Amino acid sequence: MKIKLPILLFALFFWASLLRSAIPMCDSIVADTTSHRTCNIVADSMTPPVMTAGERIVEKALCYIGARYGKGQNGPNRFDCSGFTRFIYGKEDIAILRTSKMQFGQGLPIDSINQLQKGDLVFFGGRQATKTVGHVGIVTDVASDGRSFSFIHACRTGVTVTHSDSLYYQKRYLGARCIIEEKQ
Repeated sequence: MKIKLPILLFALFFWASLLRSAIPMCDSIVADTTSHRTCNIVADSMTPPVMTAGERIVEKALCYIGARYGKGQNGPNRFDCSGFTRFIYGKEDIAILRTSKMQFGQGLPIDSINQLQKGDLVFFGGRQATKTVGHVGIVTDVASDGRSFSFIHACRTGVTVTHSDSLYYQKRYLGARCIIEEKQ
């Protein structure tokens, strides 16, 4: 029996370590005093990446829900809309220009809402000039019918997720761009 117990313990330890390495682990999500959360995903080196770049962008963006608005600010504690998109894309080592108007000229145009994917940029008219780009957000989800989407953005109330069916944004939607090269 003395020989079998060490073998059993070794086998138990071996299977436990395999199971642990197969499950991605997250750091604790810690609330801080700047009203946004710090999210750190810790992936085991043996775990293959399963998230697309767009999904990673959305995951990072959602960590900043509640961060405060600041005109001309680009993070990490305060953002305007284009400062927020630039900051989040920068976390994926994707460089985009500073203003929403400049960002609207980057990447590839997306012809239809049903072609949107997580991480794409969506553009809206401004408060006074509704036909000129004045606001930008990041697609977080697309409705299964392909007619609407949700997006995360920095607006005057702070970083939040809004649905494209919101009357304010519905009538100001101007288009979308794919900045991420690995379009799925």
